[in-house]
Amino acid sequence: MLAAAYRVHGFAAGDRFAVGPFTAETWLLPHFVLAGADAPCLLTARPAGRYPRQAGAARLLLTHLWRGTDPTCERKSAAELFEQPVDVAVPRLATEAAEATEAAEATGAAS
Repeated sequence: MLAAAYRVHGFAAGDRFAVGPFTAETWLLPHFVLAGADAPCLLTARPAGRYPRQAGAARLLLTHLWRGTDPTCERKSAAELFEQPVDVAVPRLATEAAEATEAAEATGAAS
């Protein structure tokens, strides 16, 4: 049904390409990203803390919590396995990529 609505293609860090009227620029990021839509299953906070730790991530941002979930409890659960900063996304949250870069460089995760 949606096959005609999008086109999938690969790209590498540093590539630039058009997306409709926009230009997308790509680059490597010094952090680990888990996208719920791409993951084989939905993660609870504990595995969400384990995988970034194994990848050497500098911080973790929990997103897309189930409705009715206690964000404080989920943050604490993830923090049991991930010793770096753990935050929970909230509406209109803004975060700077530079903060993640500096943290990754300080821990050696960016190299």
